[in-house]
Amino acid sequence: MYRKKGIRFYVAFAPMKAEIYPENTPFNYRRAPGGTITDKMVETIKNDSVIQYIDLKERLLKSKAYGRLYAVNDNHWNKIGAFYGYSEIIRRIRVDFPSVKQLTKADIQFTAKKTPPGNLAIMIGLQNYLFETDYVPNFINKKGQFSIGTHKKPDWAVPIDNYEYVMNTGDSTLPNAVFIRDSFTDAIMPFLGESFNKSTYIFDGWRYLTNDAIIDDLKPEIVVLIIFEPHISHLAGVW
Repeated sequence: MYRKKGIRFYVAFAPMKAEIYPENTPFNYRRAPGGTITDKMVETIKNDSVIQYIDLKERLLKSKAYGRLYAVNDNHWNKIGAFYGYSEIIRRIRVDFPSVKQLTKADIQFTAKKTPPGNLAIMIGLQNYLFETDYVPNFINKKGQFSIGTHKKPDWAVPIDNYEYVMNTGDSTLPNAVFIRDSFTDAIMPFLGESFNKSTYIFDGWRYLTNDAIIDDLKPEIVVLIIFEPHISHLAGVW
């Protein structure tokens, strides 16, 4: 569908924390002998000449030597991990769109900040006893402006509060992009928003649909599907 409209389509899987820090998993946990669903899906996508796969896992494994990339009390990556994920996404997109702006470490200063604990602490009832340390990005020359999207939600999406977000830099020399996303993209959005003219983020309740109506209206040059690894099976209709 995207190809017929002249749109470049990319897929990126945000790895589970255990895939980046397998050394911290219990000793009796073993990888599936025939490969995980992720392994099989990645192999299939890599054999597709139309879909452009972006390997975030390899980049994060290399980057974990430079600092903690995931929250301690949450299953999401922190802002530093998100920055390395962003860097790999933009590196690949720039192969096809050299005009895309790529932020470097020199463009950002990260400040450590004490925050409430994440979802893992809440699941075990320790939200009143633990805290998290996140890293707030401070941009040296920030251009992206945040806004709420204006597209009408489908009836099934009415309960979703964060259905559509938009970031604008006002730089018409840059391409426009749409990101079909889940919560892992929350931490990446501030970085991605600096790299495009207009970037639109659609959270469709973990359905990861093609969102044709929005695509037809915005006519982006780029569409990126970013999925947290455990949700990959949703692509095959398995929940």
